[in-house]
Amino acid sequence: MLPDKDQWTVIFSKNSTSWGSFSYDEKEDALRVTVKPAADQNFDTLTYTFDDVKPDSAVVTLRWEKVAVPFRVSVDVKAVTLKSIRNQLRSVGGFSWAGYDEAANWCLDTPTTSRKR
Repeated sequence: MLPDKDQWTVIFSKNSTSWGSFSYDEKEDALRVTVKPAADQNFDTLTYTFDDVKPDSAVVTLRWEKVAVPFRVSVDVKAVTLKSIRNQLRSVGGFSWAGYDEAANWCLDTPTTSRKR
């Protein structure tokens, strides 16, 4: 994270093995998000909270001292799940009725407006 008075830049890296900023390389950035910090109650230790939790998203808030830095994280759960189902049915799960039964039940129980075949 790059803090500033009026906005912070939250950086998500493709490199998950480096610790801290000692070996930071901007070429490994996966995503940068600009967010506005807000005043908050005092937190003595660095704290991350997950607020406004929904099935496909949540607001992650970094809290430290009297500053809160919120940013929303979301994922296309249906697309990720369908991709996983397709991959699983290509292996051992595809050689039994149980895998197809579970996949069919998930599709029936999950409302969607578009589903690619």
